[in-house]
Amino acid sequence: MLSRTLRLVTAAAALLGIFAASTVHAQGVTDAAIEGATCATDSAGAPVAAQVLIVNSRTGAQLELRSDAGGRFVAEHLSPGGPYRVEARAAGLSAARDGIMLVLGQRYSLTLVLSPDTAKLTWVVGEAQSPVLAQSAMGASHTGGCAARRKRPCVGPDVVNAGCGVFPAHV
Repeated sequence: MLSRTLRLVTAAAALLGIFAASTVHAQGVTDAAIEGATCATDSAGAPVAAQVLIVNSRTGAQLELRSDAGGRFVAEHLSPGGPYRVEARAAGLSAARDGIMLVLGQRYSLTLVLSPDTAKLTWVVGEAQSPVLAQSAMGASHTGGCAARRKRPCVGPDVVNAGCGVFPAHV
């Protein structure tokens, strides 16, 4: 009787060991990471705190983070594959790296050297004109009473008078 109980306990322990091993194996590494630094081209590559954007070009998934005062950043739990694009921006500076492919469990390292942003400014020139009002007419520049409304085609309703209040200027 004792040997039968001992065999059952041994079998149960063996099954429990197999189950525990498969559970630990299932909790393995399932992601990747990108770590790096942001620095400026001036001052011999001084570190720069910057806004970092990581985009998976295939899925469109984005992760925004900020590098610390030493310029370091870490983005963990990224999906393996890619390609990824990493962009960094600071006041008047920017840098980007394309085509980063990640492998399961990899910690990809890169340094982004931020250079002066070369964005082009476009000037928009417009001209404003003030309406010319007659000295005798104060208030709205185009008014009309009931007679004027009957002579002109109606474009929209006049909420106040429940009649036509908007009409073309050239009829």
